[in-house]
Parts: sequence; structure tokens; C-alpha cells
Amino acid sequence: MNDFKAAIRAWVGQSRLKLEQQSFADFDLQVLEHIVETSKAPYSGAPSRAGVQRLLFLYCKEPYVHSEVVAWTDSSLSDPPASMSPATYTTVASALQHGWSVLQTPGNVIADTEGSTTALTYEFVLEKWEGDDAS
Repeated sequence: MNDFKAAIRAWVGQSRLKLEQQSFADFDLQVLEHIVETSKAPYSGAPSRAGVQRLLFLYCKEPYVHSEVVAWTDSSLSDPPASMSPATYTTVASALQHGWSVLQTPGNVIADTEGSTTALTYEFVLEKWEGDDAS
């Protein structure tokens, strides 16, 4: 039951962020339905997982896994910050081939009147587990 509560809490936290970013979609409700129906988290990073979770944020030119990465950062602490060095992956697809899993895909984006956007809008969030029994 603790895993179920943790999965619901994680979903609520992620959903609040998506609501703030106006990227909450029907898919997010499908994730909640899956959690309720299976009584566990539907992603590889379930709360009971051992090891250390790393997060990778890739910002692409377009909302596709084969689109070029234009900016990035990760959750590991390094000096200088990882996002200041050249990108390790040129596309989301190349990160997937190296063991990363997608946690979040870009939400819907509305372009300005000239057809361009003013922020890094196509954000992919990926995770990778390392260390004790992380596999």
C-alpha cells in the first residue's frame, strides 16, 4: 500500500507542475488510471527501486525524439555544470539507445504570431538508474 500511496503522490506532484505549465493532458489521466488499476507506478522508477536516479533534461528544436538537442542539463552535480559542456546526446533517440528512459514528453506549445517561440519549449525529461541493483 505504501508503493501505491507513493505512486499517487508522485503523480499529483508531476500533475501540479504540468498544470502550472499548462501541459496537463488526457495522457496524464491515463497514467493515473493505470496506477489505480494496477496498484503500482507504471514507470521504471517506482518508489521501491534501489540505486540512484539521474535525471536528464533535453531541450529540442521540435517535439520529436529524433529532433536536434539545442540545450540540456542533468541532475548530477559536476564542476563545471554539465549543461555548460557539449551535449552528450544529439537527440533523445540517442539517449534512449544508451539506457535512458523517457519520463515526460513536451506538452502542447502555442507559437507566437510569427510562428516562433521565445523559450526552450520542447523539453524531454529522461531518467537512468545507477548503483546498487539499479540494472
